[in-house]
Amino acid sequence: MRKGNVLAIAVMAFALVAFLFVLDYSINPSGKWPWSMNEIATTENANPMNISNSTTNTNTPTNVTNASDVSNNTNSTNTNTISYTTYSSDVLGIRLQYPSTWKVDPKSKPADITFGATVQNEFYPYVTLSVRTIPGGLSAWPQNFANEISYDIKTSKSITISGEKGYALTLKDTEVIAFAVEKDEQLYEFSFNTTTEKDIDHFISSVKLLGFTKGWRTYISEANNILFQYDSSATAQESGKKIFVTAQGSNSSQGQYVERFNKMSDTSLDTAMQEQLLKNYAPTDCFIEAITYTKPNSWTFKTIGYPVTDSSIYPAWANGEKCPQPYSKSNGLSYFTAPPNSTYFYYFSIGQYAIKGTSANVPWQDTIQVVW
Repeated sequence: MRKGNVLAIAVMAFALVAFLFVLDYSINPSGKWPWSMNEIATTENANPMNISNSTTNTNTPTNVTNASDVSNNTNSTNTNTISYTTYSSDVLGIRLQYPSTWKVDPKSKPADITFGATVQNEFYPYVTLSVRTIPGGLSAWPQNFANEISYDIKTSKSITISGEKGYALTLKDTEVIAFAVEKDEQLYEFSFNTTTEKDIDHFISSVKLLGFTKGWRTYISEANNILFQYDSSATAQESGKKIFVTAQGSNSSQGQYVERFNKMSDTSLDTAMQEQLLKNYAPTDCFIEAITYTKPNSWTFKTIGYPVTDSSIYPAWANGEKCPQPYSKSNGLSYFTAPPNSTYFYYFSIGQYAIKGTSANVPWQDTIQVVW
């Protein structure tokens, strides 16, 4: 979860405390956490809290890539006449339920989904689901999360969510309550603020981690701000600003990769390439060319071109050696691309073969999305 999201939630919390106290009392007058949140201990040897999946939904998960694609399967058989809506995503590998009076923030990013409600024409976030990878994985998450939002850990306890080990976390001087669980090398983080204990209990209890069983996996990079799907027989490995996608039986030095570059949001892709890659090259030797690549839609695509030799001795790309390597075009697929109004751009090195993404007809580089 991004620091700005958590701080925004914390600020709006104070405005909702009185309202939600009344709501909480009317729904749960005992004032007790259904799964004993007040018993969360700071000792590592405490017995794990077993929060299991209790969802009644049997629908096939819906492939969700944007907030507007939420599967709205409402269950009306829940107790206390409270109905719930099912959120399901094959891309993130998760299914869960939230109160039908809530909604998904339409401004949510593909791996940073916010659930909340509209009060007096203003959207208030109650919980954010963030799916990502972090150095050190689940064991490093409690301190990593506390550092991100600049609060100290109050309590931490081992728990089980959907059969997987996780953590429940409370923080000092804030009402934020967070949970995390890990599956298939992806960390699922749930951050709650100013909502009822019953809602939190049902939300977490309904979580079902689906895994990636459709022949492809999802890779999410917080550091490089991208998400993509790739064939489950391949491997994805991150090293600094590069993410290598390697076919089965190959090593990363032979693999395809994507590399991130930074730029100003008001700087065009052409200008960024010129300033960062071609500044010391003669424009007659190396220049920027547009290419007709269309995935993702609305992104800009460019390559570094050069005069094509007409020699019968040297290959057509021989003059590319005068340009910055390995970024000039060759006899394989490679290109630069940037999302609209972004502070970064990417270089894709693909070559002459395809590693599939979600199907044999959709290579991994065509599934790219901005995460945050």
